[in-house]
Amino acid sequence: MFEARFPIRVLSYSLRTDSGGPGKFRGGLATQRTIRIEAPEIRVSMLMDHTKSGPWAPAGGSSGALAGVSVKRSRQGQFQPFIEAFGTSSPSKFADVRLHQGDEVEIRSCGGAGYGDPLERARHVIVRDLAEGSISPAAAMRIYGATDLTAEGRPDS
Repeated sequence: MFEARFPIRVLSYSLRTDSGGPGKFRGGLATQRTIRIEAPEIRVSMLMDHTKSGPWAPAGGSSGALAGVSVKRSRQGQFQPFIEAFGTSSPSKFADVRLHQGDEVEIRSCGGAGYGDPLERARHVIVRDLAEGSISPAAAMRIYGATDLTAEGRPDS
């Protein structure tokens, strides 16, 4: 829909592994979208929250991954915050920034907050999270206490 209405190309759109806040009930995963500007010039504005602190996490859970936005100018090789690329006063709240053909923008939403003690997360749910790519084996060990990982990277059932 974005490509039909605006002069952009969506290069990728995915869920972010390890972005849901840890908890007995894990928070929803954040998304990441990368777009490329296809018009000679466009003007963009952004108003994004949860870039410095995540959503409030109740009952012993934790916040999810932080939101953010960055830009890769067509003449440069890496993404950088808008505050560095354009001198905006905020990295996530700005207006009327001019982007040009070939520039890419990466938009990361924040992850949802987890609810409850992560050590109480059901074992079979951790296995499912790993299989779906929602969490990494490192996060399963560090956050959920799943120390008995098999060679496949999944906790023993």
